Amino acid sequence: LSEPEPPRWDFEALLDDFIPVVDDAGLGHFDVLGMSHGVLVAIAYAARYPERVRKLALIGGYAAGFGVRGDPEEVKRRETLLELGRGYAPSDRLSFARMLGALYWPSAGGEMIAWFGDRLGTISVLSEALQDVFRILDLREDLAKIEAPTLIMHSKGDRIIPAACSEEMAAGIERSKLVLLGSENHIPLAGEPAWPAARWALRQFRRS
Repeated sequence: LSEPEPPRWDFEALLDDFIPVVDDAGLGHFDVLGMSHGVLVAIAYAARYPERVRKLALIGGYAAGFGVRGDPEEVKRRETLLELGRGYAPSDRLSFARMLGALYWPSAGGEMIAWFGDRLGTISVLSEALQDVFRILDLREDLAKIEAPTLIMHSKGDRIIPAACSEEMAAGIERSKLVLLGSENHIPLAGEPAWPAARWALRQFRRS
């Protein structure tokens, strides 16, 4: 139900979009799960409202954008994906989705890639604006403000966000546990070899 064309497009707008959701749900003290780019919103919320976050789980994410990290190879890869999206997504979305999905989830089957293609949409001005936000964002100072017990999971072979990003988050969050998964999938998938370890870690964390 988010506004499709928000009056402004920056990280504060993303966070402002999340806050009323939990307020409207009547949540007072609750667990927060952030995955991929959503980890940034989870970090910011947990740092600004520590009294409301009971536990925090961060999967496949980062605290500093790829422009801040400054790895020339990573920047080149991301620019290449955007350029491919501009060329292929408007006219052949499914082919672009298959290519992108293979990078995100190398072990995914055809059903999931088709699901991904249905939801990907085209690479639009809005999504490029989002990439610009993520590129320069740096929330590393917020890590020390997080008080909630935190579980951090990352696939060792993640081709989208380097596992070193989660190692950096774990070093910055005092009450954190890092689980590195033997997988290449950006987000763990049910049925892959690493799934039992990911599920066990999350269940143990919730029960502790």
